[in-house]
Parts: sequence; structure tokens; C-alpha cells
Amino acid sequence: MKKFAAVAFLLFVFHFSFSQGHKFEKTPLCNFLRQNFDSTIVLNYAHNGNDFQMISKWDSFTAYFSYYDPFKWSAGYTFPLALKYKFLTEDDVFRNTDPDTNRYFIPHKVDYRLRNQNWINIDQFNLWNLKDDKSDTCHKKCTVMDGSVYELYLITKTEIKKLYFDNPDFYEECCPGNKDRQTVLAVLKIFESTFPSRVNGVSATLTVQ
Repeated sequence: MKKFAAVAFLLFVFHFSFSQGHKFEKTPLCNFLRQNFDSTIVLNYAHNGNDFQMISKWDSFTAYFSYYDPFKWSAGYTFPLALKYKFLTEDDVFRNTDPDTNRYFIPHKVDYRLRNQNWINIDQFNLWNLKDDKSDTCHKKCTVMDGSVYELYLITKTEIKKLYFDNPDFYEECCPGNKDRQTVLAVLKIFESTFPSRVNGVSATLTVQ
């Protein structure tokens, strides 16, 4: 039992010592999206590592997917030791797995009235013209120690564009008026209203009509 507890403790420590180092644009999942869809928008909450939400378009169809670690949230909860070890082991497997069309890649059923309309709503923002936080001077005026950092990937069969946004809601409140930041906030609202919300990493049920 002591040996079992020691192994579980070491795995727990590793959770907070190492991050998931996969670059999405280099993963098999990104290659799959490029090969099988005309265009895909991928949202990643950077602090969550390999946690992606995807809206893909091909011909006249739109599809919704997510890729995430279903065991990550369990690290901060108390379970019987054997179960704790199981969850930590599974989480370690996820961290060492390249994002791909594997068991962590989940399709989402979305109301048919929203399926294509969401894409139309996002497409009107002309995301390929967006400039991310690298060109924003607001960071010199306002500072935040922690918060929400987002990565947005725009993927076609021939191109990939990566955009980075640091706490867009905070900086919009501090120094409002940046059109690119306002655009990404609108895109985030579409993602948040469409995909299941995950409290502490747990997927809630998505209501469909």
C-alpha cells in the first residue's frame, strides 16, 4: 500500500511539474483537419494544454468537435487511492498522446438551425485579417497577473494562421475600442454558447432541439 501511495504521489507531482508540449499545428489532428475539411476554426484555452474546440466546414456542411482530457479535473479531488492512481495514470497517458482522431476527439451534436448559422456569423468577421495581441499597446497601460489566454487557429488545406489573445475581456474593459479584440470576444461567445460547458473539466449536457 505504501508503495502504491508513493507512485500515486509522484504522478500527482508530475501533473504540476510538466506541461503538455504539443504544438497543435504540428499534430496529426491538425493534419487530419487540413486534409478533410475546407476550413476549420480551432479555439484553445492555453492554460488547459491540449484542450481544443473546433468548428469545421466542408462543402455546405458544418461539424463541431472537441479534444480534451476527461481526467484532468480529478487531480484536485479526493478518491480512493486505487481510483486516484487510475485517473492520474490515464491523465499521464493523455499528456503523452499526440492530439489525433483518437478517443479524446469527440463530435458534438448541434441544433441544425445553429450548425451553419454559427459559421456564417463567424465568417463575417473576416478572421484572416485579424491582428492578435502582439500588435496591441494596451498591455503597457494595464497589467494582469493571471487570467484567460486564448489561441485561435485558422486552418485551410493550404494555410494555418495562429492568433494569440491574452485576457481579451479584461483588456477591453481597461482600454476599450480595439476592433480585433472585440471581434475575438464575439467569436468566443459563439463558441461558449455552442459547445458544452465544462466545470472543472467535466462536460455538461448540450441541449439540442
